[in-house]
Amino acid sequence: MKGKWLYIIDDEAIVRASIISLFQADGGWDHAEFDNSDSFLAALDSLDPGCVLVDMQLPGSNGSVIVEALSRRSPSFPFVVVTGFSDFATAVSMFRLGAVDFLHKPVDPVALFDAVERALHRLRGDGQWQALVSHAQSRVAALTSEEDRSMALIFEGQSNADIASAMGVTPRDVQRARALALAKLDAPTIFDAMRVFALAGRL
Repeated sequence: MKGKWLYIIDDEAIVRASIISLFQADGGWDHAEFDNSDSFLAALDSLDPGCVLVDMQLPGSNGSVIVEALSRRSPSFPFVVVTGFSDFATAVSMFRLGAVDFLHKPVDPVALFDAVERALHRLRGDGQWQALVSHAQSRVAALTSEEDRSMALIFEGQSNADIASAMGVTPRDVQRARALALAKLDAPTIFDAMRVFALAGRL
């Protein structure tokens, strides 16, 4: 593959500049930046395969339009979603459409770089990507049936009380199952857990 392309779609020039600076410091990356969905979509057919950073809140057509277009071109344009506002339903939808990660602004530079590196491995379909998938699958497989079902219902946005009622347990049991599941998944947050489930093909 020739070079490493990073496409940045964000309406804030200062955000685009900071991302470009981060990846220029690493070296080896070519980049192109866009400040709205329409300009990126108009150029998409002429772009070389590469990794895409998509801000969900864009003027005009929002980032979900880009995500849908990229999902139809998988795996040529693996993408990372960045957003200032989100809920579980949006995150689940983005992961199911193929997002490599779902990050919140202000984005931690280390998390952003790691996400784009994973997107690059996905683009290349290399051994590192397969290792990431296998590791995620083993972590999800380590969950008990109660932990697994609890996470599925949490991803749906259900409350602890609703989950407890559905599973015939107490809310405290749900809290314990959630804590144990996050620890086994090595996931600090529910959004991190979603990423592991998505990578394992279980979301």
